[in-house]
Amino acid sequence: MTPRIQDNPESDIPQRMRQNIRNHAYTFEHALQQQTTQLDDPEQPPSPPANHTSAYFTWLVFLLEKWIPFDAANQRKVEQTLNLGGTFVDIQDSHFPAVKRVRVFPKSNYLSYLGVKYRLSRIIETDPGMDHQELKEGGDDDESDDDDGVDGIIGSNR
Repeated sequence: MTPRIQDNPESDIPQRMRQNIRNHAYTFEHALQQQTTQLDDPEQPPSPPANHTSAYFTWLVFLLEKWIPFDAANQRKVEQTLNLGGTFVDIQDSHFPAVKRVRVFPKSNYLSYLGVKYRLSRIIETDPGMDHQELKEGGDDDESDDDDGVDGIIGSNR
């Protein structure tokens, strides 16, 4: 016998969420986190949509002695699996033509292909349309005001 959510008007879960909840723990947990975030600070304007971000992630696999990015559709699948706390995702990628799909383990940074483990890497790329000067000016006030930039961080050979 499966548990059912009772139609209780005093319930903390809104009706629209009760209708959309599937029998999946991550879906329910994610919905509750969104609701809690919205209720914590009602004066704060709504955050931008989850698909709009100032940084992009690219997933690479070490194959044939070089790092190769997954197909674009698979980038989203792997990233979504990691963000939702999933363990693995099965993808069909053009770099692995001998099989219907390969199993990717984003938390453990490897994929399994024909019984062999291949190393994964996740790199962060900034939004190409973003004004990087705004990022520099919008930094924390706690940072020192020296203008060394990258040379100050890495060190220069002057």
